[in-house]
Order: sequence, then C-alpha cells, then structure tokens
Amino acid sequence: MAGGKETPRQKMVGLMYLVLLALLALQVSSAIISKFQFLNESLEMSNLNAENLNFDAIKRIEGAVVKNKNAKEDVLVLEQSKALRKKTNEVKTYLAELKKQLILKAGGVKDENGNYPGASEEEPIAQVMLGSGEGKNGKGQILKKHLNEYIQYLNKFSKSQKLEEKFTSIALDGKEDPIFMNDPEQKNKSFSQLNFESTPLVAALAVLSEKEAQVLSMESLLLNKMAMRVGAINIPVDKVRPVVNSSTSYVVAGMEYQADMFMACLLYTSDAADEED
Repeated sequence: MAGGKETPRQKMVGLMYLVLLALLALQVSSAIISKFQFLNESLEMSNLNAENLNFDAIKRIEGAVVKNKNAKEDVLVLEQSKALRKKTNEVKTYLAELKKQLILKAGGVKDENGNYPGASEEEPIAQVMLGSGEGKNGKGQILKKHLNEYIQYLNKFSKSQKLEEKFTSIALDGKEDPIFMNDPEQKNKSFSQLNFESTPLVAALAVLSEKEAQVLSMESLLLNKMAMRVGAINIPVDKVRPVVNSSTSYVVAGMEYQADMFMACLLYTSDAADEED
C-alpha cells in the first residue's frame, strides 16, 4: 500500500481483508452472513476511530501553528493538510452513499434485531455495482475511478511535499491483483466482478468498509508527516520511571553526594508492540 514498514493497524486491515476474501470464496450460509455483518461492523468501528485520529491530527497542526505565531510555512502546512482531509472526505462520502444505496436496494435498513432484511441478497448488489456488460457500466467501475484518482492525488501530494511515500492502487482487476493474477477463474475478472459479483449485501458493505479503512490509513500516514513539520506530532509514552544519575559510582562516609534526578519515558513503538504480540 505504501512505502515503509506497515503499522499494526495497517496489518490488521490487511488481515481482515484476507478474511473477507476467504469468506467470499465460500458458499454463503446464514452463519457466514452473520460473520460478514460482524466483519463490516468491526471495520466501521475501526474506521470511526481512524477518522477521529485524523481529525485530531488537523487540530494538533492548528494548535502548533498558533503556538508558532502563524509562521508562513506552518500556515501552508495547515492549508495543505486541510486540503488532504477534504479530498479524503469526498471519497468517504461516495463510499457512504454507495452503502446507503445498496442497503435500500436490497431491502432497507436494519430491523429491531439489528439485522438487514436483505442481508443475503445478491441480485440487487449486482444490479447496482455491475450493471450490465461484464461489470463495466455499474457503480463498481465508478468506485474504481474514484479510488484511483485518490491514489493519484496522494502521490502528487507526497511528491509536492518531498515525502518518500508512494501509494499503489487499491482497486485492482484480477490480472493486477497478486491474490488472483494466477487464478484461472479469477484473473480475467474486473475489479467490480471480483468484489461484487455473486456477493450478498453484508459482504458488499464489508468490501466498501475495507476500502474506507485503506483510504483513512493512507491519509493518516501523510497527516502525521505533515504534523511533524510543525512540531505537532504526539509521542506516545508507554512507561515512566524515575532515574538517578550520580556523579560518582561510590560514596564514602562524610562525602557530599550529588546526583541528577529526572523522569525517563519509555516510548511506545510498533516494533515493541510486535515483540509483545
């Protein structure tokens, strides 16, 4: 998805995507439908947390700009970061609209038990996302266009800011996707067919939530880089411990003792998290 080592959240999103693909390959049953709904709701909750973190990044940049007395270069960082947020919100809005359209097309919103009436419906999803003509004139192809344009925007943004991050497409056809490119039954399918053909409502919602997760993750990476430029990056502290730094390693009777006392912070890193896991 991008250059550099993946964060724990990015690894989690990738793992959930693999689970989603595995479920799509299985014959749909009521138990699997429930798993799809659980997967989608988990992704939506994770996306909400990611959205809040990205919004907080903008607030931190704003605070740093004020603290730095509105230095011209810092104001520019803020404006560019807000432009990135606006572009991300455009993609998020389109994904949300697609979800609403699919839900209504398949039977409506959740019932009193929290279940979608059309949870297992596949034909309405195909009508919206594939259309006709081998999935080339449905909303799936429009979604692909939006996602590819977003990736192009991120790469231009990264280049203009002299950042090293390079992003690749998250809307791949079968022949481009490493998971399917060697599968004779899948490699000739379009992005729309791979993700929305013979796909029940709750699975389609999970696909869209997964795309949103990828979008937010990429935005987060760039926003944190921008925050660092104005000194607005948060440094998470895992542990705090008192430290005494003595000027001598021994003390004899009657000798004056001198030492510096301070609090040491152990920083939390993704590497540390991986080791604990």
